Amino acid sequence: MAGVQNTLVGCLPQLVDAYNCLAQAAAGFGIGVAINDYGGFRTAATTAEIMAYRTRDYAAALASGEIPASVSVDQFRPIAEYGASFHDYGAAVDVSPVSWPSGLSESDAAASLGVLAGGCGLRQPLPVSDPAHLELDLSLSDAAALYASYAGAGGASPVGGAWGWLLLLALGGVALVLLTPDLRGARRASLD
Repeated sequence: MAGVQNTLVGCLPQLVDAYNCLAQAAAGFGIGVAINDYGGFRTAATTAEIMAYRTRDYAAALASGEIPASVSVDQFRPIAEYGASFHDYGAAVDVSPVSWPSGLSESDAAASLGVLAGGCGLRQPLPVSDPAHLELDLSLSDAAALYASYAGAGGASPVGGAWGWLLLLALGGVALVLLTPDLRGARRASLD
């Protein structure tokens, strides 16, 4: 999946703030965090791509006997249809631990991210079937309205376009998110 989106470009500023909070909180426990492939904002096209990957991976898992035939494709890898996901409105991020202290397992580090998320304004709605998925603590319709309000305010998307470019820097295993001014002179997002 070379060249896939694993940034917060297109996401709501509130999600960027929440992700930064999570990365800082996790770093305090020695856990580094990264955004998964296709883990940020999704368009109809990127949703179609990941659905195709899922279908291919599901068929391979069935053929190899890795999973029983009784497991549905949605149980194998839950992905919401376009328009029904918080990702479509820049209000969700899929994350994984990339480093953790010795003595802590990867699954323990991942579970810790779910616990820390609540203190950053995020919730983990599917802790068992999709533990990497975190979303802002609001309804899908509120996420859609909030996204539309940013897009309608002059930018194609809340982060990117008129809101600036999103850069991810890896520093000591912790991803930091920075917004730069839009070079076209449009307004800038405030992270205050």
